[in-house]
Amino acid sequence: MVLKDILTLRNILIVQIKSITTAMKELKHVSTSPSLTKATAKLLQLALEGLNESLKKVEKEIKETLSKDDVLYDIYKRLVTVPGLVTSLPCI
Repeated sequence: MVLKDILTLRNILIVQIKSITTAMKELKHVSTSPSLTKATAKLLQLALEGLNESLKKVEKEIKETLSKDDVLYDIYKRLVTVPGLVTSLPCI
């Protein structure tokens, strides 16, 4: 996979994780049925766990891709030392 594609996938997963987390919080405040809220939260939690597992795999793929190219890896290491500059890449 090309690094750009992997990073795009990572960003998509992060958006989905945030979306489900927000939905779980909102559900607690708007639902009128506690049993439905509990059942729905359980299903959303399963989805969230799956997305987090996928995110871990994607970040591992990013690390492997960066490690294959010494120049790219060196540039990455320099970028992550600048505070606030690189926030979309995982620290490897």
